[in-house]
Amino acid sequence: MRSRVAVNLLGRTGELDLIEALLAGRSPTGPCLLLRGEPGVGKTALLDAAAARAEAAGLRVLRASGAQSEAEVSFSALHQLLYPLRERGDRLAAGDQREVVSQVFDLAQAGSLDALVVSTAVLALLGEVGAERRVLLVVDDVQWLDRASAKVLGFVARRLADIPVVLLATARTGAASVFDAVRLPEQDVAPLDEEAAATLLDTRQPDLAPSVRRRLLEEAAGNPLALREVPVALTDRQRRGQDSLAAFLPLSGRLEAAFASAIEHLPAPTRHLLLLATLQPDASLAAIRTAAQGNADVDDLDPARKAGMIVSDPAASRMSFRPPLIRSAIVQLSSPAERRGAHHTLAEVANEPRSRAWHLAEAATGPDETVACALEQAFLAEFRRGGASAAVTALVRAAELSPQSADRSRRLIEAAYLASSAGPLDQVPQLLADARKADDARSVSGTRSGSVFAAATAVYLLNAEGDVDGAYRLLTRGSTTRTPPGPLASGSTTYCPRCCSSACTPPGPSSGTCCEMRWPGSTRTWRRPCGCATKRSPTETGPPRRCVRASPAPSPRYPPTWHPSG
Repeated sequence: MRSRVAVNLLGRTGELDLIEALLAGRSPTGPCLLLRGEPGVGKTALLDAAAARAEAAGLRVLRASGAQSEAEVSFSALHQLLYPLRERGDRLAAGDQREVVSQVFDLAQAGSLDALVVSTAVLALLGEVGAERRVLLVVDDVQWLDRASAKVLGFVARRLADIPVVLLATARTGAASVFDAVRLPEQDVAPLDEEAAATLLDTRQPDLAPSVRRRLLEEAAGNPLALREVPVALTDRQRRGQDSLAAFLPLSGRLEAAFASAIEHLPAPTRHLLLLATLQPDASLAAIRTAAQGNADVDDLDPARKAGMIVSDPAASRMSFRPPLIRSAIVQLSSPAERRGAHHTLAEVANEPRSRAWHLAEAATGPDETVACALEQAFLAEFRRGGASAAVTALVRAAELSPQSADRSRRLIEAAYLASSAGPLDQVPQLLADARKADDARSVSGTRSGSVFAAATAVYLLNAEGDVDGAYRLLTRGSTTRTPPGPLASGSTTYCPRCCSSACTPPGPSSGTCCEMRWPGSTRTWRRPCGCATKRSPTETGPPRRCVRASPAPSPRYPPTWHPSG
């Protein structure tokens, strides 16, 4: 049955029960109900469910929706609502009412009509139609109704108790309209709870990677439209977790439009503060005020707070967005110049090198080695504290800002190496491929020295062998044109395909089942489990052997992945 399909809305049992009571004429609030909620929360879906139930119960359904484009056209919403009754106006007893209704359907003449005269004619028309069959009036987005229609519908709503007509309308949280004066009974439409949100997402996108699923649930915060639209805006690789998600998730056109109207109607100082808070989400209200540099104050956040877009905690001097995904809309709706300016001011007031370097990088308009170097150093310090994923992102951005191909290649190589510990590993081959492209550019000036081969070998090691450490050493050696070290000890050497093309010797008694290595000039031996312990060299015969290998000195940037054995 149509109504059963339409009203199968997750987590909306309470709202649907109220609608059922309204349609049955037993609502404790009377014949009118206004649903309020944030953009995308599902108000229109509830109207659809109500219309389906009403039609199944034999009611006539008349619908209209407010539109910003028609807000200045007098009686435009009323014209949309009553147009299905255009042939019924002739049944009105009073001739003047028939003439008024006729002019409402002819918008060219409706602008000069008196609202009170139109109101009485519309009430009479609805009474005539309702006497034949009960009527449900469905009005979406009343905050955008034209003023004339809002007045007429307000007049009608206060008198529906005397005729067989009920009214169900929706409005955005915090949005003011002429219709507010009617003071209809209201029901808040809250975001879905965690269980319902997870069920909706899993039903529509059952194959999301766990990390992607968690991020979407967090950002959508129970907003049904976001849960439906954002996964569609991602690539297949992003949905599978093979490519990382952007700091600000992409929005579909429908989702952006849902947030856009609320954002674009805010005062300019409010939008500026929201952009600053979006680009520095951990900033306090005091820091945001400082970054505004006198162009706005925290009091300018009140319009956004009244619209339900933010929630502030004065005690903690913090604010949060509702839903968090609206941050993506704020960024997408701002111009590149506005974003660069916001990043620049945030960099000026930043208290830590990591934040300052990142904002300077985002404010840059072209290659800048000073900024790239600052970004690299700041986030390598972050890596040492366990922030590998952030360091990978920063190194990729530093590579983009690198004027020299050599620096660009090196930073991409370092990003690939760090990605091996941050995951997903699928990101590593692409980073290495980008590093190879940057290295190819060096051959134009004749500065490249064998690193193309290193890149090719490294990609092979990654794809075929999974040897991330070996690939990193190959690429670093190729990028810096170092000469590979020789064997640690004299003796019968063999080629080991997992030891960066270094010569290997049979190990001493301490090698066990691990590969061993020793830094030049050090007597300390390092070991780790290594697949090369069971591999033969291309020319070797006989049983597999263990190997001891030489290596360049460890980089001070990275803690060794090898463990000391003595």
